[in-house]
Amino acid sequence: MLKGIFDLLIKLIAQPAKAWNSLSDKQETDNESFFKSYLYPLFGIVALLSFVGIFLTYKEFNLQLALKTCIRLLVTVFVGFYLASFFLSETMTRMFNRSGELKLCQRFVGYSSSIIYILSMILALFPEFFFLYVFLFYTIYIIWEGAIPYMNIDENQQLKFTVMASLIVLACPYLIDMVMYMLMPGLRN
Repeated sequence: MLKGIFDLLIKLIAQPAKAWNSLSDKQETDNESFFKSYLYPLFGIVALLSFVGIFLTYKEFNLQLALKTCIRLLVTVFVGFYLASFFLSETMTRMFNRSGELKLCQRFVGYSSSIIYILSMILALFPEFFFLYVFLFYTIYIIWEGAIPYMNIDENQQLKFTVMASLIVLACPYLIDMVMYMLMPGLRN
């Protein structure tokens, strides 16, 4: 299962056009297999690596800090995913006149956030590589490539969809992280 997850992540990053075409060919209508075999294990890996990353980067054993970091990152990706899925679904309804596509939007957000998940894993283990955040902009290209084959967006609306979806996918986890820092100062490292 983990090999399949990482193969898909690498495929989405290295060859997004091919990955979206293969995902659209075998597009499932039931989100349960998407959640069980891809998204939730990925969230678990992100949380586990953030927990382990504290032990690797700090000189002293600090269980409290490891748990706080793990919880913060898990809530950020989890709530960020659901918030982005909801906003993308609402955007599809209001701007593209397509309703009832929450499940499709959830799969699209989950797959197009692959850079966010990979960076969360890497930065959990190596926080000094903060300059890697610049690769988040590659998410825009992944969304661009998936707009037509996976979301069935018209070619003349591809740019509009890409801009809106990119803002939603990139901003939601960041906003959740900011809100957590403001509301819960105990989560600060």
